[in-house]
Amino acid sequence: MLTDLSSMGECYENTSAADKNATLPEWFVRFTFVSSIVIPTVYGIVFVVGLIGNATLIYTILANKWMRTKSNVLIVSLAAGDFLLTLISVPFATLLYTTDSWMYGDVMCKVSKLFVILLLPCTSPSMSFCRETQCKLLAESHGDQ
Repeated sequence: MLTDLSSMGECYENTSAADKNATLPEWFVRFTFVSSIVIPTVYGIVFVVGLIGNATLIYTILANKWMRTKSNVLIVSLAAGDFLLTLISVPFATLLYTTDSWMYGDVMCKVSKLFVILLLPCTSPSMSFCRETQCKLLAESHGDQ
């Protein structure tokens, strides 16, 4: 169980030396034990469903030529960003809940954070373009009536 913050590794570079050596209260230790079981299980489900769902969506749209519309291309872009974000960030986040140390070193710590920072903004523009395209389609369909 996690009772000492000194073994958390260099991935927690913003933690002061006094905080790293602090002893955690008993209620936090119990919470940490429960969260080390529940949270990784939820992350595992999110990981499997996210990868399978996004891969299926990407394959379905790319395999069927008639589905390659402007809206669906934006949805594929959104699914690809989500797929990569799930593939890269969820295993590392799960690792932080199941172990009390970062075992991949400083370089991998920074690289994993960089990927999350680069991939997270991919979702907002894609969602905005999808919403704009849907609004245009709705406006066109109501204009024909």
